Amino acid sequence: MKKKQENQRIDVYARITDRLVEDLARGVRPWMQPWHASHSEGRITRPLRHNGLPYSGMNVLLLWSEGMARGFTSPMWMTFKQALELGAVVRKGESGSTVVFASRFTKAEAESYLSAQKASLDSPNVALDLRIPGFFNYTEVLEIELSKALAGEEEPQAALDNIAAEWNKITDEFGRDKQLAAYRSAMGLPPLK
Repeated sequence: MKKKQENQRIDVYARITDRLVEDLARGVRPWMQPWHASHSEGRITRPLRHNGLPYSGMNVLLLWSEGMARGFTSPMWMTFKQALELGAVVRKGESGSTVVFASRFTKAEAESYLSAQKASLDSPNVALDLRIPGFFNYTEVLEIELSKALAGEEEPQAALDNIAAEWNKITDEFGRDKQLAAYRSAMGLPPLK
């Protein structure tokens, strides 16, 4: 795999796909167990973090594949910084391996986030987003017609009439009742009975 250029975003999916294709081209099936009978003296384990916790999910396949490609025998993996903190030496020219990080919210984190969202919605200065089907259709008509009026191509009243007519068509396409319900919901208003 090529090193990323400065300020270029790493495409993790492409790197993983490239690695799997390389393994398949070499006749290695990375989803199969990376050991065989002649290599079974020690305990078979998932790749481990520097603190002994096992990797999970896609990272197991990625690190098994990387370990086989580089001829590593240890299941331990760590960052450069972690190696330095442990007093280890990293050989010149060594490069990193891809792992995918995913995290879950704890209950306390989720509650904290949701309470912050609620507090912002309860603020007297709140500005809600209008989230209704066809929002961009409505704004496109508005921008086109206002541009014509501002450029002197149309009288202001004609532009407003065209906006109203087009908005009515859009509303009818999506359904008046559905649009009204979506609008009320977006504005934080209770549904009509």
